[in-house]
Amino acid sequence: MDPVYDEEVSKLLAELNEQREKISGAVEEVQAVRESATTKNKMIKATVDGQGRLIEVVLRGDRWRDLSPKELGAAIVEAVTGAQEKAHKNVTELAAAMAPEGMNIPELFSGKPDIEALFPDVEKMWKSFNE
Repeated sequence: MDPVYDEEVSKLLAELNEQREKISGAVEEVQAVRESATTKNKMIKATVDGQGRLIEVVLRGDRWRDLSPKELGAAIVEAVTGAQEKAHKNVTELAAAMAPEGMNIPELFSGKPDIEALFPDVEKMWKSFNE
């Protein structure tokens, strides 16, 4: 084989391995994310993981027993939603830190991304990604 070709393939494989390691590290960081939020009255605390899945609900004191089922449900939703918003922000920041320059990760994670706005200058992103 052509030595120049071999060298180029070796560089590409090394870059691929480096990116794989970065992605693996990012996945571990996301898996480690835990975020909690408490209701305004401090009665209920909810904790979620990096994917926003509920992993714990803590009911403090006995005041929650005086709530109607509807009020208790609304309070739980308040705490869970707060924790999910924190986890989403945390994970978005983790992803943005490893994304190529020019890629709008918050827009991508918004659930309604403008694909044209996400990739404003693909060539610039590619160069940044490969530096």
